[in-house]
Amino acid sequence: ELQQPELPGAELPQPASAQIVTIDGRRYVFGDLPEDVQRLLADLLKADELIQERQQRLMLLQRGQLALLERLRQGLTAIPPMADAAP
Repeated sequence: ELQQPELPGAELPQPASAQIVTIDGRRYVFGDLPEDVQRLLADLLKADELIQERQQRLMLLQRGQLALLERLRQGLTAIPPMADAAP
C-alpha cells in the first residue's frame, strides 16, 4: 500500500525532504531515502496521479455516452423500426 506523503504538522508547509511517506505500513522520512528510491517514489506517485486523472476522464466519458444513448433512444421513439426480413 502506497500513500501520499504526509506533512508533519499543518501550520507551515515542510520541504519535500522533511515529508513522511508510508509504504506498506512503514513510515520513512522522504529526505533520508536514497536518491534512486526517491525517484521511484516520485514516479509511483506521478503514475497514481495519472491513473486518477484518467479514471475521472473515463467516468465523464461514460456519463456522456449514456446521455447520448438516451437522446438517441428518444429520437428513435417516433421512427418505426425496419421490418424483419424473411429468411
